[in-house]
Amino acid sequence: MSDDRERELLRQLGWRDFLLAAAVLVILVVAYVVISLASQSGTSLGNILCTFGLDIIANLIPVCLLFIVSYLLLRRVQALRSEQETQQLLSKLSSEVRKLLKEELATARQQGLAIHSADYGAGNTVEDVTQQVRELVSAGKLEMIADHNVLGIADPVKGVRKRLKVVYSHAVHNQTVIINEGDKLLLP
Repeated sequence: MSDDRERELLRQLGWRDFLLAAAVLVILVVAYVVISLASQSGTSLGNILCTFGLDIIANLIPVCLLFIVSYLLLRRVQALRSEQETQQLLSKLSSEVRKLLKEELATARQQGLAIHSADYGAGNTVEDVTQQVRELVSAGKLEMIADHNVLGIADPVKGVRKRLKVVYSHAVHNQTVIINEGDKLLLP
């Protein structure tokens, strides 16, 4: 997050520098015109000072123009580099995601059973017990009684018959099973 803020500050400072150089360029051009008009009528000391001022301004105008052109080119190079870095990052990210998906699929095929979600409770009062059910999987199989004690949680609704809903995949097929409290669950 601080990198984004730093980039934004640098971008704003860059634009300020650009606008400042443009303003200086305009001021120098106006000063050049004014001094050249003033030098046409005046004393010899005034002419010397005007000529000196014109020489200085004439040398500063190209510097400002060079800065502005350099700034615009730098911004374009930075934009191209940013686009290239973004494409490289997306490429790396997509290859990592593909790799992880392949590993997950291979693991699911090897183990035979993958628990995607599990809820335990009654009515609108349910508790996510996905991690607890995953921990009960052994050698690609799940054998358990649907009970809050087995799941290691507090009774979510006392005195009401609860249910256990498990969404799982076996051999890459997604399935859902719902059993009542106290019933035995055997997967696959």
